Amino acid sequence: MRGREETRAPARASAAAPPRDADVLVVGAGMAGLSLAVALAERGFGGRVLLVDAREDWDVDDRTWCSFAVGPHPFVGAVAHRWARVRVREGGRERLLDVGRTPYVHVPARDFYRAAFARLGSAKRFVVRGGVRVDGLVPEPGGVRAETSAGVLRARWAFDARPALPPPGGTPRLFQHFRGFFVRTEAPRFEPGVATLMDFDVDQGRGLRFRYVLPFAADRALVEDTYFTETTFPIGEALLEDLGAHVVEREEGGVIPMTVDRFPVRPGIRRIGLAGGVAKPSTGYAFEFAQRDAAQIADALVRGAPPPPFRRQAFLDEVFLGVLARDPAEAPALFYRLFDRNPPARLVRFLSERATPLDHLGVMASLPKRPFIAEALRRVHARAALFGLA
Repeated sequence: MRGREETRAPARASAAAPPRDADVLVVGAGMAGLSLAVALAERGFGGRVLLVDAREDWDVDDRTWCSFAVGPHPFVGAVAHRWARVRVREGGRERLLDVGRTPYVHVPARDFYRAAFARLGSAKRFVVRGGVRVDGLVPEPGGVRAETSAGVLRARWAFDARPALPPPGGTPRLFQHFRGFFVRTEAPRFEPGVATLMDFDVDQGRGLRFRYVLPFAADRALVEDTYFTETTFPIGEALLEDLGAHVVEREEGGVIPMTVDRFPVRPGIRRIGLAGGVAKPSTGYAFEFAQRDAAQIADALVRGAPPPPFRRQAFLDEVFLGVLARDPAEAPALFYRLFDRNPPARLVRFLSERATPLDHLGVMASLPKRPFIAEALRRVHARAALFGLA
C-alpha cells in the first residue's frame, strides 16, 4: 500500500493570492493525519485534501493503538483483539476488573492503514503523497505556506501531525517511553482473556516502571517495558527473562509526552496527534481522543468554520502528573488504588474522559487526599501567578 500521487489543477484562493494546492493540507499520514482525512471524507467535505508524509510505504505494523471501546469510530473494523478483563498488579496484590461492556481493544497499524486507505480510495478530492518531507509551515495572507522537499505547497488550513514537544508552560512534565516485544513462547505463558495494563512488580530502580502485556494466545503476546520518567534512556530486554524459551518476532517502541502544555496558536495552522495534545497526560492513551479530535475538526470545516482547539479535562491530569513527578515511589500504590477503589464503569469513563461530575468526585475520593489537595493548591497558585493574580 503506497502513497498515491495525482496531478490536479490548483484551486485559486482569490485573484490576488497565490494559487492553493489544497484547501486542507495534512502534514503526516499516520494515525492522526489519516483519522482526520477519513473524518472529512465521511462527512462529504467538498474541498481538496492533500496529505503528505516522508514515508512511502504503509504496509507495515510499526505501531499499536489501544483504548477502551467507549463509542463508535471509523476504525472499529480494524480492531484485531478485545479483552473483557484487565489487570493491575502492585506489591504482590492483583486487581482484576471486568470491562466486558467496554472492552479493551487493540488496533494494529497495518490494519488501521488499510482501513484508512480503503475509505479514502473513492474520495476523488483526497490525495496522499509519500516521500514528501515538510521542513516548515508559515502563515500567510489567506492561508499557509509549506516548505517541503517537493517545493512550496499552499493551503487554506494546515494540520500538523509531526511529533514535537510544546514549550514549557510551568506545569509538570513526564515522558512515557516504552519498548515492546511481540513474543512467541515455547510453553504457554499468558492468559489470553486478560490484558495486564500495569504490573508494577518489577524493578523500580530507574524510575516509575511497569510491565504491560497484551496476550493474543497462550503462547503469544505483546510485552512492553514502560517507564514514566523526566528523561528517556535505552530500555533492554530484562522483562523477557521470566518467559522461558521464546522468540521475539518483532519490536516497537516510542516516547509519549505526558504534559498539559500546548503549542502557541498560529494562524491557519492546527497541531494534531501527540503534538496536538491528544494523549491523555496522566496515562498516555491517545487513539480514542484522536478520533474525537478528528471528528470535531471535520464537523467545523464542513460547516465552513475554523477548526476548534482540542479541549480536555486537563486539571485533574495536571494534578496527577504533579503528584507522580513529586513522589514517583508512591505512584504504583496510587495507580493500584485508582483501579481498586473505583467501579469498572466509572474507571473506564474517567480514563476515556467521558466522566460525569459525580465520577470525578468518586475518583478523587478514591485517592489519598493529602498529596492531591496539596498538589491541587500548588497548581491553582501556579496558574494564578501565570496571570499575575498571586
